[in-house]
Amino acid sequence: MKSHPFILFDGSFSGFLNAIQRGFEESHPRILLNPEEDTDTLPLFGPGIKIETDTRKAKRLWGDLGLLGTEIQKRVYYSFLHENAKFQSEIYQYVASLFCPDIEGIEPLGVQAGKRLEIAVREVTRERSEQERKLTFKTNADGLWYSEIRPKHNILPLLSRYCRSRFPSDPWLVVDVGRKKSLSAVSGRLILVSSLPHTIPESVAFKGLQRTVDAPKDKNTSWNPTRALSENSSVQNQSRQKWETAWGQQAV
Repeated sequence: MKSHPFILFDGSFSGFLNAIQRGFEESHPRILLNPEEDTDTLPLFGPGIKIETDTRKAKRLWGDLGLLGTEIQKRVYYSFLHENAKFQSEIYQYVASLFCPDIEGIEPLGVQAGKRLEIAVREVTRERSEQERKLTFKTNADGLWYSEIRPKHNILPLLSRYCRSRFPSDPWLVVDVGRKKSLSAVSGRLILVSSLPHTIPESVAFKGLQRTVDAPKDKNTSWNPTRALSENSSVQNQSRQKWETAWGQQAV
C-alpha cells in the first residue's frame, strides 16, 4: 500500500496553506498534515516534509481562492478552525481538486471532501453565533473591556467583527484560555496573539492593557498586547497578525 507524505507546518493558517500548496504542486492525491507541536500523531514510516511558513505565498493562494468565491474561502478557513485532523486532510483534497484537477483521482476526492467540510462549517458557525450571544465583558477604570472564553473550536478570530461593532471606539480584549490566544483592539488596530504564557491562572486582573496574574514573584507571567506589536515577526507565526490583511476579516 502506497504511503502518503506527511507535511509538518507551524500550526498557523499561513503554514497550513503553504502545506496544501506544497502537496498539490507535487501532485499528491492525499497528504497527512501535522503541526510541528503535534508530532505524536505522525506515522512511524513514510516520507516526511517539514516546511517553513511563507506568508506571501499563503496570501497568494488565499487570494486565488477568493477569486473562486468567498464561500470557498469560508469553507477552507472555517474547516481549519474546526481543528479536526480529518477535516484538514479533506481541505487539502478539496483545494487540490480546484487548482490541480489533473492529479489522478483528485476530482472525486475533492467533491466528497467539499461536502464533508460543510459539516465543519456549520459546527464552527453555530459555536461562533452562540459565543456572540453569551459573550460577557468586564471593564476596569482604564476603560478596557475584557472577556475570557473556552470554546470547543478555534473561533476566537471570528469574533473580531462582533467585538468591533460592540466597542467601536473603546479598547477590548478577548482571551481564549484553553488555547492561550488573545484577540484585542489596541488604538484601533486588531491584533491576534497566539503565544500567551503557558501558565494562565483562572483568576486574572487587568490594568490598562497589562494582564497581571497571581503568580510567584520569581516568575514573569504577565502579558502585554501593546508590547506584542513590537515582537519579532518570525516568532510563533509572527506571534500576532495585523488584521488589515488577516483571514478572519475576509472570511466571516
